[in-house]
Amino acid sequence: MSLAEILDLLRDGMGLPHRLVPTPPSLLAAGLRLAGKGGMAEQLLGDLTVDTAAFCRAFDWTPPTDARAAIAACGKAYMTKRGAER
Repeated sequence: MSLAEILDLLRDGMGLPHRLVPTPPSLLAAGLRLAGKGGMAEQLLGDLTVDTAAFCRAFDWTPPTDARAAIAACGKAYMTKRGAER
């Protein structure tokens, strides 16, 4: 699941429109270099892949809910709590 998909799911849960603007990674990397943070480009723009299969087998564990549904529920819970605090 990409960061963009995670953000879209959160915004869905929050009842907000998707607002990401597709930007080429090379342009973002150039901006980081200009800001003096060129070394961070790979960390921020590279892929992070996590395979939980070994963990699930070793601990005989199954996630209680689908990751996408859980992320959207987090967005909804945030908005509910935020509304209650106003």
